[in-house]
Amino acid sequence: APMSSTLYARGSVVLNLKFHNVASSNGIAEEMWQALLWIEADFVVEVPEGVLLSEPYWCIVELATSVAAWLRDASENGPEFSYTSMDDEQEGLLWFRHASNGMWLVGSAWQYFESVTPVPFSELQEALRQYVRRVLGESKPYLSVQISRKLRNVCA
Repeated sequence: APMSSTLYARGSVVLNLKFHNVASSNGIAEEMWQALLWIEADFVVEVPEGVLLSEPYWCIVELATSVAAWLRDASENGPEFSYTSMDDEQEGLLWFRHASNGMWLVGSAWQYFESVTPVPFSELQEALRQYVRRVLGESKPYLSVQISRKLRNVCA
């Protein structure tokens, strides 16, 4: 069935950044760089057309800090976002590009298909905020108290 604007009216999920099986590859992170690179999970991005990306061992904290920094500056029309991990040479592991009139496209260098259904900026913001909140909560067992506090400030 064609994707129509009724998707938004019905309040269906238009964008979801999910993860599960959170673990640390090296124990408790005592330094920020350790939090960014050690805490991993199986990561899934859902767009209106389906699962765009599904990757194991994704650095969920690193993405959360990148996304939080972007959210502080982003508005309906930009700037665009591109995430590259310190852990990987590949650029644009996750990206958001302004399509038109506050509508955004979501993609990845590793995407299974090209999503052509733009997402309203407000939905993008909300999906990213939920992701950051969940990362902060679920990474806590793998963080020292100091790093947990520092991360909350970074992601505020």
